[in-house]
Amino acid sequence: MDQDHAKIRLVLSQVFVDTEIDYRSIAAQLGTADCRLLKEIFFEEVAPVCYPNLRAPVPPVWTIFDAQWLQAEIANRLARRRRSACAAIKDKILSSYLRLAFSEEWRRLEAELGHGYEK
Repeated sequence: MDQDHAKIRLVLSQVFVDTEIDYRSIAAQLGTADCRLLKEIFFEEVAPVCYPNLRAPVPPVWTIFDAQWLQAEIANRLARRRRSACAAIKDKILSSYLRLAFSEEWRRLEAELGHGYEK
């Protein structure tokens, strides 16, 4: 994984912190990255690891996720998915749920990126 991919993950994780989300700032940090790639990284890599923060009664992450923790958790999840068909199916179901649960957040981010919302 290259530095750009790691940076994209960290920037996208800002959607899952327990503060007001600045979609314009997130979009500015992402620059001209391909929207389809961003959507895949958001729902397949970042959301499965970060969404529990927003489901906690008292979210532990308020401002920013630890970059090393984030990269390690995503790497572990992707490795489990590659090793186990059951884990891959479970992750696919979770990703489908997250696409519904966080569709509004993605739509708002995508609007700031200057792209039309695609379902």
